[in-house]
Amino acid sequence: MRHLYRISATRLLAVLAGGGAALALAAGPASAQSVPAPPMPGVTLGAAISPDLVTTDLVYTGTDHQVWSVDLSSMSQHVPESLGGKIAGGPAAAWVSPGTLSPTGGLAVFGRGTGNRLWWRHQTSSGWSRWASLGGTITSRPTAAYWQGPDSAILGVFARGADGAVWGRVEYHVSGHTAWTSWSSYGGHLLTGTGPAVAFTHGRIFLAAVGTDRAVWVRHNSPGGWRPWRSIGGHTTVAPALATPADGVVVAFARGTASTASYNEFHGQTAGVTAGWHSIGGTLTSGLTAIPDQMESAAAATSVFALGPDHRPWVDSGTWPALTGWQQVSIGP
Repeated sequence: MRHLYRISATRLLAVLAGGGAALALAAGPASAQSVPAPPMPGVTLGAAISPDLVTTDLVYTGTDHQVWSVDLSSMSQHVPESLGGKIAGGPAAAWVSPGTLSPTGGLAVFGRGTGNRLWWRHQTSSGWSRWASLGGTITSRPTAAYWQGPDSAILGVFARGADGAVWGRVEYHVSGHTAWTSWSSYGGHLLTGTGPAVAFTHGRIFLAAVGTDRAVWVRHNSPGGWRPWRSIGGHTTVAPALATPADGVVVAFARGTASTASYNEFHGQTAGVTAGWHSIGGTLTSGLTAIPDQMESAAAATSVFALGPDHRPWVDSGTWPALTGWQQVSIGP
């Protein structure tokens, strides 16, 4: 079971964003097809794991520009389901616990759609909601994460803005009230064509991004406010990923110039893991995404996803830090 940290929801909201008005949802693109399309070459995947650790979902942009979702749980046939839409770049995904931001909870999916606005769709008790706009002007694939406390919950989504900085907004549930905040800037100077990564741990928000120097930069909030962006090195030109594989541990993953993946455990410490970047190999053709990104649980395997040279999804997974090597993700039928 996920450990819940008793942090003030008001304090967390204060460092996340400044606004509090709910957004009126607009209808979005919706047509879906029945024949699964393969992933679009070079586009970063999205992934999320359910709070009960039972379901892992992989989401991707197909060659038809629609969003596709694949249930990777052991009892599933791994058949892609079309979520419709028409997005640029890859989608992001996060699992929401039932009874927090919605009565039923489930998977929430985000993407950059018409007019470079952020769009989203989520599961409900009667199926999937329609695509709805969350506004903004974003210039990258979004990233999303969910955090739940004893009496509150927050779903955060972030992307590169038109000014090259990280921008984000959150849906929060506090004292029975649910609403979206306004867009807020988190600074930074992201390399064109790349987007940020986000993870929540110990009530803190961690962001990672690729700077104009092609190194990975990170920042997080603390009781005194947001700490400055700092470089953890590396060299990449595609989106990084963040995971929280152990209690209080945050790991960045990035694809290097040789198309191999590496990790850097830059916050917290796991026995046997030394400082700096370490290769986990692979021959990859996209940015990375990783889980778990919304919980601390020794039972949750750490999984890193990316497209391989065949433009199909590949995964390197295992109990942190013992990843077992890259394998192609089986997608039916």
